[in-house]
Amino acid sequence: MTAAAAANAGIAAARGAFIQLLNNDAEVTEGWIEAGLAAFEHEDVGAVAPLVLIRSDPTRVDSAGDCYAFLGWPAKRGHGEPVGRWSQRPAETVFGASGSSAFYRCDVLKRLGGFDPSFGSYYEDVDLAFRLRWAGYRCVYSPGCVILHEVSASYDHARPELQRRMSRNAERIFWSCLPTAWLAVAIVPHLAWTLAQGAARLVRGRARPFVLGKLDAMREGPQLARRRRVHQGLAREARTRPRFPLEILPSRQLLSHLRRPRLGTSSRGVNRPRA
Repeated sequence: MTAAAAANAGIAAARGAFIQLLNNDAEVTEGWIEAGLAAFEHEDVGAVAPLVLIRSDPTRVDSAGDCYAFLGWPAKRGHGEPVGRWSQRPAETVFGASGSSAFYRCDVLKRLGGFDPSFGSYYEDVDLAFRLRWAGYRCVYSPGCVILHEVSASYDHARPELQRRMSRNAERIFWSCLPTAWLAVAIVPHLAWTLAQGAARLVRGRARPFVLGKLDAMREGPQLARRRRVHQGLAREARTRPRFPLEILPSRQLLSHLRRPRLGTSSRGVNRPRA
């Protein structure tokens, strides 16, 4: 069973007003539940993002909510940075929550169909964050809700099939989830970023699964068009103009992703987008 399908099984069985997803490599801390639920007093909050720390080094951040870069790249806010930079921030609206430990409003999550099982694992939480936005909801970062997470302990990133799926899923998100105006402006930067990623992988000898993933996404053209119509339908149903926080990742963060070591080597403290 894939990660998305397993999460959906739990969501279907849930009976409470709110749901928290918690990876098997994550651990809660004292007071997490009260801090995590506080933001739901606002009816337009559909999700809450905890402050997630790296379990093996809790002085470093895994994520302080997710962002989505202008050029079409999902990233963990604050990944690898000292916890003090993020623990004292006020609660604030962010693009989305990392699926490792996110809170969701149960009725909204079920109405939107949970996670898209076709994603398998990786980027399924980004896809859901976009759908929540299209439906008129927002996500709030709650620094008082602290979770410990052993980053990537559940998956072997060196597997070519996982790399291929991640490459495909990234394109699915870009072409089916972005508002039309954003998509039109971001196409050229996105293509340039994709070429840069491909070149970096070619140098490291693992370009094949990356390219195959992009080709897989290209073959899904009609399905991606249908997904766009579904998203636009969510906005019409909500009778609201969805807001998508625009992020331009700093060049150092993008470069750190391109220059990162081979998969399977240590990445502690590296500030980089989601792989």
